[in-house]
Amino acid sequence: MQILWNGVPGEDFRPSRGVRQSERISLYLFVLCIERLAHNIQRAINDGAWRLFTVGVVECKFRIYCFRMIYFYSLKLWSIRRTVREVLANFCHDSGLRVSEPKTTILLSKNVHHVDCHLLSTMLGFTRVEDLGYYLGVSILYSRVKRQNYDRILERAETRLSGWKAASLSLAGRVVLTQAVLSTLPYYTMQSIRLPNSICEGLEQCCRRFLWEAPLKNAKLA
Repeated sequence: MQILWNGVPGEDFRPSRGVRQSERISLYLFVLCIERLAHNIQRAINDGAWRLFTVGVVECKFRIYCFRMIYFYSLKLWSIRRTVREVLANFCHDSGLRVSEPKTTILLSKNVHHVDCHLLSTMLGFTRVEDLGYYLGVSILYSRVKRQNYDRILERAETRLSGWKAASLSLAGRVVLTQAVLSTLPYYTMQSIRLPNSICEGLEQCCRRFLWEAPLKNAKLA
């Protein structure tokens, strides 16, 4: 390996140990490696091997998150394994990393026949999922706004409350915790989507119950 310092490559050296995910430099190494993968995908797009699909006039290529990358693909069944495998193989060769197939998931359109879905998942060795999960508490895929999609916010509030002893705190202390912790739980989610009124009312109920020292469950509101 070499370090580029002010445009001048340094002396060659061989790493003596790996880098853990919690170390600060791991984030920079992740960005560098994923940038190489993005270049491989862009090269496949330019060659016509990687076909994009569009939403309106927007072309979907890939999205990069912290320690996670989502890429979009639109092609025929017979070519998906060859193209994806080739891009990932080049990435592994260039970076020295390996793609963990059990941890890699694939989300297919509802228009794809279930037989083709099973065949694609088997060919690639990836786990088929119906949802891509959450990023920073916000669902990556948006759907119709329903209460059950945001019940996890209430569950987080109840988990926080179960670890606090309201009886051992003064009223001022409970007010501070309510304003600083409970009231801020949905802030990031509310920046991208409007929460259902039932979720907002549920959070309000949790705050009132904790503030007035009532039990979390089966308690009357003040």
